[in-house]
Amino acid sequence: MPAQMAIEGLEQRKLAAIMFTDMVGYSALAQRDEELALQLLEEHRALLRTAFLKHQGQEVKTMGDGFLVEFASAVAAVNCAVELQEALARRNLGAPEDRQLQVRIGIHLGDVLRRVDDIVGDGVNIAARVEPLADPGGIAITQQVFDQVYNKIPETFARIGKVELKNIQRPVEVYRIILGPKTRAVAAGKWETSISARQPSREQQRSIAVLPFVNMSSDRENEFLSDGISEDLLNALSWIEGLRVAASTSCFAFKGRNEDIRKIGDALGVETVLEGSLRRVGTKLRITAQLIKVADGFSLWSERFDREMQDVFAIQDDITRAIMAVLKLRLAGRSDQPVFKLQTTNAEAYELYLKGRFFWNQRGIGLRKALHYFELALIEDPGYALAMSGLSDSYNLLSWYGDLPPAEAIPKAIAPAKRAVQLDPQLAEAHTSLGFCQFCHNWDRAGAEREFRRAIALNPRTTPARYWLGYLYSVAGRHAEAIEHCRQAVELEPFSAIDRMFLGWMYYHAGKFDEAEQQLRKGSELDEDARFVAGIWFLGKVYVAAGKRDLAFRELGKAVENSRGSAWTTCMLGHAWGVFGEPAKAQETLADLQDPDKHGYVRAFGVAMIYLGLGDRNEALTWLEKGCTDRDVWALNLKVDPIYAELRTDARFVALLRRVGLEQ
Repeated sequence: MPAQMAIEGLEQRKLAAIMFTDMVGYSALAQRDEELALQLLEEHRALLRTAFLKHQGQEVKTMGDGFLVEFASAVAAVNCAVELQEALARRNLGAPEDRQLQVRIGIHLGDVLRRVDDIVGDGVNIAARVEPLADPGGIAITQQVFDQVYNKIPETFARIGKVELKNIQRPVEVYRIILGPKTRAVAAGKWETSISARQPSREQQRSIAVLPFVNMSSDRENEFLSDGISEDLLNALSWIEGLRVAASTSCFAFKGRNEDIRKIGDALGVETVLEGSLRRVGTKLRITAQLIKVADGFSLWSERFDREMQDVFAIQDDITRAIMAVLKLRLAGRSDQPVFKLQTTNAEAYELYLKGRFFWNQRGIGLRKALHYFELALIEDPGYALAMSGLSDSYNLLSWYGDLPPAEAIPKAIAPAKRAVQLDPQLAEAHTSLGFCQFCHNWDRAGAEREFRRAIALNPRTTPARYWLGYLYSVAGRHAEAIEHCRQAVELEPFSAIDRMFLGWMYYHAGKFDEAEQQLRKGSELDEDARFVAGIWFLGKVYVAAGKRDLAFRELGKAVENSRGSAWTTCMLGHAWGVFGEPAKAQETLADLQDPDKHGYVRAFGVAMIYLGLGDRNEALTWLEKGCTDRDVWALNLKVDPIYAELRTDARFVALLRRVGLEQ
């Protein structure tokens, strides 16, 4: 009894910030190379303990490759976590791929019970459950931590949402801290594509999100116009000095949601939100716009514009200038120049271009419609560089998904990309389009890299150039660089399913299936309408590689259904039938693909995948050779896609790598 009383006397209930850390991939590494795993574990512990000490964190205990740490305040815990991730990133810059160190960190602020040299309670349990929600190299925090650190640290946040945690009664609101690309040798001028590691604080820089304007027209098809005007306003605002603008996909993630502006602003990490509506009757436009302060929900400015459609450019310029005046900002350059940068002065061409962009964003059958509208826009204004770029991008994706044979798509993609660059050498989109053509059609990696880097230099906020640059590095086996470029894209567009898909894809090529699955699942969660079939398809592909049969068939079945039975999704499903021991169904898929009434062009690489699933190496190689002769873009994956692992020592396969320029 006295001993029990002594223990109870040492118990102390208190409010504390609790941090859990976990070393990513340690268990798998220990199985492959125990000695290396132990070396990295000790290095990891030394680095983390230095940061804990600096920020007055009290190490409670270690748990294998993780730490449980207590802090007196949420701000101290978060600052420690950010410093840790930045230090690890700097350390990883000079380390070979097999010696990389990544850590996940979860932080919660809650009630804990201290017992001698341990702490217990719901606060500890929640922190432990939140940690796995962080990305490798990332930080996840609960609402309680967010409430304490918001406006007190320079980093921004992305809302994950309410999460059901094991053995926790109520759902917990969780946020992800958006870390800038890691500290690099910027001083040496090596990485012109890097972004500042930390976002300026709200005292240093004003910030805004532009929500998709609501289409109030009786014709629902005018949604392309309300979406397009919103996105172009966002792009115009992004060129204003001292104004940080939330990324377009992050803003559009809230389209159609009836949520409090203050909650949206908090999720996007901005101090102001621009919202509005559009009503169109014939050629007449009514646009209302309102700038709202997130802190209290009050309106800072609002106005209604009743104009003709041909005045749409002037309206956007007026809205942008009004916001600049309210926020006391100025445009870089001369004050008398238009804020809204015109790519065309033809209102009809602009409207057709917006229709094209609307359908292009939908992918699938929308690509054919996009092609049609971009062509019509160019009839109205042959010098419209953005429409030229859109035309090239449409042919590029039709080739990518195998909806058009390369012989037809390649020349139709390359010509408008080159013309777009000629028309406007300062247009980032044009250089991205040309970079895709150089890389995916001409197999010219050096030329493509120049174009992608030029696009990033022209517009540091662009993400397509970043993730295609990542893909360029990936196919050459430079996985760490590929992952980093795609991580930059995700940091710029945290709500983008496409950017998440590319990051997952890079992890898949690197053989990191757990990380790939994590990113692709996040992408699927962001794509609530399941319009982005490629993300679903890739998740199914990762499950096949990881041997997760039921999950693979679930995702691949969804991909086939959502793509209306397209050949490129069906081929992967056929591959899975073969891999998981159902050759009859794989053969049935092959027969189905030969039906000209159901499928038009069927890419050779897709057929090769089915034969690989069936274990017929000779037939698979024959179809891969045909695909390379066709100059199929999927030939670029030969060196790194795990699906080809068993072929890599075959002389015919090595010859294919030489043809594509991937033998080195």
